[in-house]
Amino acid sequence: MKMLNNGYKGGAFHPQLPKGKAGGIISVSGAALEFRSENLSFQLPLEGLEIKIGGTGGRLIFFSHPDHPEKTVYSRNQKILSDPQFKSRQMVQRQRKSAQLHLFKQRAWAFFSCMLILVILSSAYLLKDPAVSLVVKRLPPDFENSLGENFIKQYRSTHDFIESTVVEEKLNHLVKPLITVIASNRYDFKFYIVQDSSLNAFALPGGHIVINTGLILSASRSEEILGVIAHEIAHVTRQHGVRKVLESTSLYIVLSGLFGDVSGITAVFLSNGTFLLQQQFSREFEREADLLAVTYLNRTAIDPSGLYDFFAKLKEKEAAAKLGGFSESITLLSTHPATDRRMESLQKAIDEKGDESYRPVEFDLKAFQALLYEASGDI
Repeated sequence: MKMLNNGYKGGAFHPQLPKGKAGGIISVSGAALEFRSENLSFQLPLEGLEIKIGGTGGRLIFFSHPDHPEKTVYSRNQKILSDPQFKSRQMVQRQRKSAQLHLFKQRAWAFFSCMLILVILSSAYLLKDPAVSLVVKRLPPDFENSLGENFIKQYRSTHDFIESTVVEEKLNHLVKPLITVIASNRYDFKFYIVQDSSLNAFALPGGHIVINTGLILSASRSEEILGVIAHEIAHVTRQHGVRKVLESTSLYIVLSGLFGDVSGITAVFLSNGTFLLQQQFSREFEREADLLAVTYLNRTAIDPSGLYDFFAKLKEKEAAAKLGGFSESITLLSTHPATDRRMESLQKAIDEKGDESYRPVEFDLKAFQALLYEASGDI
């Protein structure tokens, strides 16, 4: 508040004021503190004047005198405490300093409280990621598998799956080398082909991996398909799906799961089926899946450049779609964006392995694609 008319804006309590209260101007002279309003003016002697801090949040300064208990003056303007007239009165000076110290303590406490809140929030943020990692490691394999099965059932209700024993056998033959080198006791990988022209594939908890017909039919060589599948397998083994869901929930639920109460976690997963089916992983998760895919492929002696070539193909199709002024169905770019930085990181990982002796993939891709055409009813 600003000083007004050689005084300070404030108010007073007095029995003669309307409703016992009114606003006005406070001034300090050599002997008294004076209050003036349209209805009343009065003074409080500086000798024996009492100063207290009060009001909501301690923002008001109250002036009273034991000889005039019916009168109280108050102001929000803290500058009144530094008025030169107070300096000549030793008792008032002590009270003034006490009031200023009280205000300082209030401000310090408010600052400390804000900083404490920031520390708590920061600690919660930093604590959540390691807590999520610990919780997902404690999830039973059966729990993850049942989640994946439930989400597959949901997906079946809106999509056409390729139901062909021959196609299933061919696909299992193609991926068998990858599954063998992973040798996971936790996951029994299951592969599904969905009749969908978009170039997409995604992984669900428990080792359920869905591949679109569009992705398989657009591949130029088997290594491209195996590269994408290795990438999706990496999402499963690193539990990116369940981690993504848990990271989106509250720290309370995560910590509850950490200490044995999985009821909240179960509810979170059951209500996030759509989220898992349409999930977009972080750049960190995508990069981790890329690098682990290269490791899996190298263990199998399969050329990992197929994964890089497939992403390069996706980028070419996206550029062609934009130039043509139409939208092409290449969903993988939105759920697994093939950014330049990501592709550079992938190429670096491939080059770091040096000259590997890759074995030719013994798989007739053209015959498999023709079989898939036939099973999907496109020919």
